[in-house]
Amino acid sequence: MPDNGKSRNVKETIKSVALVVLFLLTILLLYVYWKDINPKSFNFDNLKN
Repeated sequence: MPDNGKSRNVKETIKSVALVVLFLLTILLLYVYWKDINPKSFNFDNLKN
């Protein structure tokens, strides 16, 4: 019988990382939308202010 414990753990880790990335991307896009920033002129120095 194959050991499904490790493959489940890897799948759960991948899912968790994907959720974190999507969450951070959502926050970044909402910041750009709310501030009416032109995405082409966006840089990370704007986040410090």
